[in-house]
Amino acid sequence: NIMFSEKRQNETTYRGVKNPQAVERNKKNKEMEKQEMRPSPSGGGGGLKVIYLNTLLYTLCWQ
Repeated sequence: NIMFSEKRQNETTYRGVKNPQAVERNKKNKEMEKQEMRPSPSGGGGGLKVIYLNTLLYTLCWQ
């Protein structure tokens, strides 16, 4: 019953979306970028470098 209800929920959530996996990947990537842009409490810095490297790795892996 749980799997059926989850499947039905996903069907309604992604109605009209051709590639729901891509939508989920994009959401996760945006969340990661937001987290990386927040200043760390320890003041470690390097935020832009980290974002650039993660973006570069993502584009290389998903092309």
